[in-house]
Amino acid sequence: MRDFSKLTPKNRSRAVENIKRVVEATQVSVFFRSLIFLVSAGLILIIAGNLIFAVSRPLKPENIVISGNRIVSDETVMSVIPTDGVSIYASDTYTMLINTRKIPWIERAYFKILYPAHLQVHIEERVPVAFYRIPGKIYMLDKDLTVLPPLPNPEGWDLPVIVDFTVRGTIRPGEIIRYPALSASVSLVESVKHSYFFREEMISEIDISDMFDIKIRTFGKNILIHMGVQDFDNKLKNLYYLIPELEKLENIRAIDLRYKNKVIVK
Repeated sequence: MRDFSKLTPKNRSRAVENIKRVVEATQVSVFFRSLIFLVSAGLILIIAGNLIFAVSRPLKPENIVISGNRIVSDETVMSVIPTDGVSIYASDTYTMLINTRKIPWIERAYFKILYPAHLQVHIEERVPVAFYRIPGKIYMLDKDLTVLPPLPNPEGWDLPVIVDFTVRGTIRPGEIIRYPALSASVSLVESVKHSYFFREEMISEIDISDMFDIKIRTFGKNILIHMGVQDFDNKLKNLYYLIPELEKLENIRAIDLRYKNKVIVK
């Protein structure tokens, strides 16, 4: 410890001034540290209060944002999301996902909770490739053979009709039908999409009642085209190359493409 008794009056005065400055600086530092602590504690309390308030807030319909749906209505999606007073942060998004997937038209759904109390739902819908007509009923099908209930499309539907009058029993929307002739008919629709001249709007219906012979009924001339059950791309190419000759014929009732590299006209 420094002995102030040996200092001259002038040096003693300087030492006292230095001590005062140190004490004042220490007091200011303590004040600012206390202030920072109080401000930080206040902010923590405010954030914690907001979180507690947000967690306790129930999920309300007006706080749910739905996107991606074009055919399925918001009301249909909302019907499988519980809004019965449960906190949004206590909501089970996995159960919501399972319930949403029970809607036949929904292929995928994504859920995201947004602070403070919003739920974002993004929908990916199935894309139908054809109508599916059976005795007494009409449905729609996607590429995976999932049965869809017919729903209105703001732009209208321009799809071929697959007909099967041999179906017995009940078909439920959402069911996947593993039936070879039906699978082949959907493949035929894909082949028509990529054919040189044939277009979907030219097809009146695709009849799969005979599982060994899928038949296309055309619009306009009402020609019946026998396609068999496979190799549709090559068969449509063969038909394309013969169009100039076929246009010379009148009263064509049927065209048979079931045989390899042959086109039989009746």
